[in-house]
Amino acid sequence: MPGLHPLVHWKCQYAKLIRSSTGLMYCCLAVPLVYMPSDVDRMTSDSTLSDFVSFRKCDLVGSAWVASPSTKQQYLHNEMPRSMVRDSGRLAICVPSMDPNEEIWPIFFKLFAKYWPNCRPPVYLINNSRSFSYPKVNVISVGEEVSWSANLLKGMEMIPESQVLIVLDDYFLRSTVDSDRIDEFADYMASNDIGTIRLKSSRYRTQPHMGRSDLEEIPKGTAYRTSLQASLWNKKTLEYLLKRVVTAWDFETRGTSLSCKLQSKFLCLSRSRASPIDYANALVKGRITKDAIALLERENIAFSSKTIPVQKWHQSDNFYRFRRLANFPMDYGLSLLGTAKDCRSNEKKQ
Repeated sequence: MPGLHPLVHWKCQYAKLIRSSTGLMYCCLAVPLVYMPSDVDRMTSDSTLSDFVSFRKCDLVGSAWVASPSTKQQYLHNEMPRSMVRDSGRLAICVPSMDPNEEIWPIFFKLFAKYWPNCRPPVYLINNSRSFSYPKVNVISVGEEVSWSANLLKGMEMIPESQVLIVLDDYFLRSTVDSDRIDEFADYMASNDIGTIRLKSSRYRTQPHMGRSDLEEIPKGTAYRTSLQASLWNKKTLEYLLKRVVTAWDFETRGTSLSCKLQSKFLCLSRSRASPIDYANALVKGRITKDAIALLERENIAFSSKTIPVQKWHQSDNFYRFRRLANFPMDYGLSLLGTAKDCRSNEKKQ
């Protein structure tokens, strides 16, 4: 197969699994093992299929291959053992982006490396086609721009982990990340029927969550139930929503109505608890914010761009907060009424 990494070793064997209860024979013919570079040191040339694969009932291992660094990584798998993929855990960090934002990638990952030095999950940057290299960052190139949701959905197909932490490329970290708390939330989500855990509190209606005091439940009918703030996602829940929206704005508005069809719980951080991940929103409507400029000055990071202008005073967050405050009663009432109406119609269809 062209483009294979030289450290990838192929071994093919015949494996048979007989279930005594039914007398059926299941065969897995020519099962290839893909040895990742991180696994080479602890493998020998005499390693066999049984050393790495534990069959459970009629679970069969599909094939997989990993492209060389010159091409994007691809996984074609079916119930691959965790030892065959890049990370031993279930969580991945996903940074959705696009090529026009390439100027902020070095800044984002420099701050990421400083404030999250003990990040254990693999980190994926999703872009179009630009080449980019940074330590411990895996670049997934999805090709020509189609739409925000289509690009992210295509990137999700190349991430083998079952959970993702979505962190947008303009979320510049500004304090140390509590990695242990994020891992704890990921474990809790995996052991319960939870679609997402937002690592920020919600300004809209919430209710107590019976499982944990540091989390609150976002009930159906609440405005912005789906959010692009830094959040842990069950990948199946995220893919369900991405297939039905187009833009990031759609994800937070129409996605809120679509979430009413799902039985999984949507949680957020309790208002009384500090977030495990703190960041400055660096870009608003394509302009770099005052908060981001102050952060870069504090970090002694130079930034000059011909394509990203500086935010003006009337485009600042404070100005938008004032406008939202003035229009809040009407906007909140209409959004709540519209979302509740969509939820009722979805329940009738069910």
